[in-house]
Amino acid sequence: MRTFQSRPDFIERKEWVSQEEPVTAAEVKSQLRFVFDNEDALIGGYIASARDRCEAELNRKLRRQRAELTYSAWGTGLRLDRMGHDVEIESITYVDTAGAVQTLPSTDYRIKKEHLLLVLPAIGKDWPALNCQEPTIVVTVTAGCAAAADVPQPVKNWIMAVAASMFRSRESHSDKTMTELEFIGGLLDDYRINIV
Repeated sequence: MRTFQSRPDFIERKEWVSQEEPVTAAEVKSQLRFVFDNEDALIGGYIASARDRCEAELNRKLRRQRAELTYSAWGTGLRLDRMGHDVEIESITYVDTAGAVQTLPSTDYRIKKEHLLLVLPAIGKDWPALNCQEPTIVVTVTAGCAAAADVPQPVKNWIMAVAASMFRSRESHSDKTMTELEFIGGLLDDYRINIV
């Protein structure tokens, strides 16, 4: 039988656990040397976009959120791709051979935290059989930093610089195109999780 680590087929964010972004509009305005408050909402949107892009670069969540990861096979383990190491599993459900949704007891699995997070069967346990017509596994997790203060400063600096660049380049009719901020790319190097 061929073994493989199962990657999520679909990841859906269910809700924000923390309403806090890693950086504030005031911090970005300081980066911009900008003092007016009438564009805070716009800057807040750029912060959210920059944080979202940063999460994709790092393959980890920064802002605390609850998400569902859906798989179609157990494999040798379930990979928690793009979640990062600040993860708590709320539940694992699956469709059994009779077509009923079952919850896997927390005593039946463990998390292997190395470079990549992997959910494995507990020692001495095997994965339960799945329904062959609807092989569905749903892992509900909470992932991301508990508070903005937990986000490393180099990552915050990257988000601030990108959000500030987006604000400066916001006019669609501008002759200047938004360029990659290559000089700050190295700020994220120590925090990336490489997915292979």
